Amino acid sequence: MTPNAPHETYVEENEVIVIAKGYADRPYVRAVVRQLGDTFILANPDCSDSVRSMLAEGVGFPATCVFSFDAGLRDSLECAWRNGDRTKLMEAWNEACPFRNRSAS
Repeated sequence: MTPNAPHETYVEENEVIVIAKGYADRPYVRAVVRQLGDTFILANPDCSDSVRSMLAEGVGFPATCVFSFDAGLRDSLECAWRNGDRTKLMEAWNEACPFRNRSAS
Protein backbone atom coordinates (compact mmCIF):
# COMPACT_ATOMS: atom_id res chain seq x y z
CA MET A 1 0.00 0.00 0.00
CA THR A 2 1.45 3.33 -1.03
CA PRO A 3 0.10 6.56 0.42
CA ASN A 4 -1.73 8.92 -1.94
CA ALA A 5 0.37 11.87 -0.80
CA PRO A 6 3.81 12.05 0.86
CA HIS A 7 2.37 13.48 4.10
CA GLU A 8 0.13 10.48 4.74
CA THR A 9 1.19 7.84 7.24
CA TYR A 10 2.24 4.58 5.58
CA VAL A 11 1.24 1.51 7.57
CA GLU A 12 2.33 -2.00 6.62
CA GLU A 13 1.12 -4.96 8.68
CA ASN A 14 0.22 -2.67 11.61
CA GLU A 15 3.60 -0.91 11.53
CA VAL A 16 4.27 2.72 10.70
CA ILE A 17 6.96 2.83 8.01
CA VAL A 18 9.23 5.85 7.56
CA ILE A 19 12.39 6.87 5.73
CA ALA A 20 15.28 7.83 7.99
CA LYS A 21 18.37 9.83 7.05
CA GLY A 22 21.44 8.10 8.41
CA TYR A 23 25.15 8.81 8.41
CA ALA A 24 26.34 10.49 5.19
CA ASP A 25 22.66 10.99 4.25
CA ARG A 26 22.11 7.29 3.61
CA PRO A 27 18.38 6.46 3.37
CA TYR A 28 16.87 3.70 5.50
CA VAL A 29 13.30 2.41 5.31
CA ARG A 30 12.36 1.53 8.86
CA ALA A 31 9.43 0.82 11.17
CA VAL A 32 8.73 3.10 14.12
CA VAL A 33 9.15 1.19 17.39
CA ARG A 34 8.46 4.14 19.69
CA GLN A 35 9.09 7.81 20.24
CA LEU A 36 11.16 9.20 23.11
CA GLY A 37 10.77 12.96 23.07
CA ASP A 38 12.43 14.23 19.89
CA THR A 39 13.91 10.82 19.07
CA PHE A 40 12.34 7.95 17.16
CA ILE A 41 13.46 4.41 17.90
CA LEU A 42 13.37 2.65 14.54
CA ALA A 43 13.84 -0.96 13.45
CA ASN A 44 14.20 -2.85 10.22
CA PRO A 45 10.64 -3.94 9.34
CA ASP A 46 11.96 -7.50 8.98
CA CYS A 47 13.44 -7.79 12.49
CA SER A 48 11.81 -9.98 15.11
CA ASP A 49 9.75 -8.84 18.09
CA SER A 50 12.56 -9.90 20.46
CA VAL A 51 15.00 -7.58 18.67
CA ARG A 52 12.46 -4.75 18.83
CA SER A 53 12.00 -5.21 22.56
CA MET A 54 15.77 -4.76 22.98
CA LEU A 55 15.56 -1.58 20.89
CA ALA A 56 12.85 -0.06 23.09
CA GLU A 57 15.47 1.89 25.07
CA GLY A 58 18.14 1.96 22.36
CA VAL A 59 19.65 4.68 20.24
CA GLY A 60 17.31 6.23 17.74
CA PHE A 61 17.09 8.84 15.03
CA PRO A 62 16.40 12.50 15.82
CA ALA A 63 12.97 13.59 14.62
CA THR A 64 14.68 15.94 12.15
CA CYS A 65 16.02 12.87 10.32
CA VAL A 66 12.75 10.91 10.09
CA PHE A 67 10.44 11.42 7.10
CA SER A 68 7.06 10.18 5.92
CA PHE A 69 7.31 7.16 3.66
CA ASP A 70 6.81 7.73 -0.05
CA ALA A 71 7.68 4.99 -2.54
CA GLY A 72 8.86 7.43 -5.21
CA LEU A 73 11.08 9.26 -2.73
CA ARG A 74 12.50 5.97 -1.48
CA ASP A 75 13.36 4.94 -5.03
CA SER A 76 15.01 8.31 -5.79
CA LEU A 77 17.02 8.25 -2.56
CA GLU A 78 18.17 4.66 -2.97
CA CYS A 79 19.15 5.21 -6.62
CA ALA A 80 21.12 8.36 -5.82
CA TRP A 81 22.81 6.63 -2.86
CA ARG A 82 23.74 3.55 -4.91
CA ASN A 83 25.14 5.71 -7.71
CA GLY A 84 27.04 8.02 -5.36
CA ASP A 85 25.22 11.04 -6.80
CA ARG A 86 25.35 13.56 -3.92
CA THR A 87 23.51 16.24 -5.91
CA LYS A 88 20.51 14.02 -6.65
CA LEU A 89 20.62 12.63 -3.12
CA MET A 90 20.37 16.11 -1.61
CA GLU A 91 17.64 17.11 -4.07
CA ALA A 92 15.63 14.04 -3.05
CA TRP A 93 16.11 14.72 0.68
CA ASN A 94 14.90 18.29 0.11
CA GLU A 95 11.61 16.84 -1.18
CA ALA A 96 11.07 14.69 1.94
CA CYS A 97 8.18 15.53 4.28
CA PRO A 98 9.02 15.40 8.01
CA PHE A 99 7.28 12.55 9.80
CA ARG A 100 4.60 13.56 12.30
CA ASN A 101 3.75 10.81 14.75
CA ARG A 102 -0.02 11.03 15.04
CA SER A 103 -0.07 8.69 18.05
CA ALA A 104 2.28 10.90 20.08
CA SER A 105 0.60 13.03 22.71
